[in-house]
Amino acid sequence: MALYEEIAAQIRTQIVSGVYPPGKRIPSIRHFADHFGCNKLTVQRAFERLTADGLLEKIVGSGSYVKFPETIQAAGEVYDLSTDYLSESFFPHGVAGAFSRRSSRATRGPPLPRHPLPATHR
Repeated sequence: MALYEEIAAQIRTQIVSGVYPPGKRIPSIRHFADHFGCNKLTVQRAFERLTADGLLEKIVGSGSYVKFPETIQAAGEVYDLSTDYLSESFFPHGVAGAFSRRSSRATRGPPLPRHPLPATHR
């Protein structure tokens, strides 16, 4: 394993373990080069790997920051309304079944209750 990959793995471990939480500025390339006793270009390559992996983002003139996880990934579940099944937790009280593609009512939906129109609208 190349040295930059080892450095990237150690920084990744620190990010995952919470040493560097999302939004926090991580130490500079120069700091890590001194810490690991290597060239700054080696650490820069490790930072580039972490950026490509979606863990870091570089802000020019400010430094590198731990990226916040994408909202959709943090949610853990994506509701795709084009699927054949809608969860009862998404549409409670038995409404989800009315939208199923397997149902013959899928295209027209459940019948709507009829309400008489007021005399002014007839």
